Formats: sequence, C-alpha cells, structure tokens
Amino acid sequence: MSSNSPVLPGAEDDPVASSGEVVVDPAQVLLPMAKPVLATVTIMTALSSWTALVGPLIFLNDERLSTLSLGLQQYQSQHFTAYNLLLAASTLFVLPIAIIFVAGQRYFTAGATQGAVK
Repeated sequence: MSSNSPVLPGAEDDPVASSGEVVVDPAQVLLPMAKPVLATVTIMTALSSWTALVGPLIFLNDERLSTLSLGLQQYQSQHFTAYNLLLAASTLFVLPIAIIFVAGQRYFTAGATQGAVK
C-alpha cells in the first residue's frame, strides 16, 4: 500500500486486501448449509441406537449388558399387570430422545424436507 492511501481498520486481516485473492474456509461455507442434514442424521442415528431391541436380544447373553428397550420388554413379560411402573419406565426411556428432538427440531424439519423441494 502507498502511504497516501487510507488504511481501513482490520484491513491487514482481510484476505482480499492483503493478497488480492479470496481465501474461503470450506467449513464456513459448507457447515451452515449442512446443519439440517447433520441434525437429521444425528437424531435418526440416536433414535435407532437408543431403541435397539433385536440386536441386543440376539447377541447379548448377560442381563447386566442389556439395553433399556430390552429391559422394558423383559420387565413387561415378567410383570405384565404393573402398568403404572411400566409406563413410568417408558416415560424415562423416551425422555432423552425427546430432549434431543426438541433441541434439534428446527434443523430436523428443515433437513427432512430439504430434498423434497423441486
């Protein structure tokens, strides 16, 4: 820069002013566009792994390692008349997934409908 040109504050940090080329971080461009998709994949993956029943039922032999859904199924088969306890346990089982969904609801709906628009 010449001595008579005005210097803007922060111009030394500007990638265009210093080198003449535009340097863009791909993460700054791609991540905001990918937030809905990432939120949808996160919620769907958490939901499928949290409610896994068939895999643990087949592969686990130790009751200490069973998942919550498998434990609820075993509890229901042993105590089928205690509906108050079964519904309380089911509510506690659904609560973490409901919190994850509410936290990412705005991104989830956008990501679920993003590919449906022409």
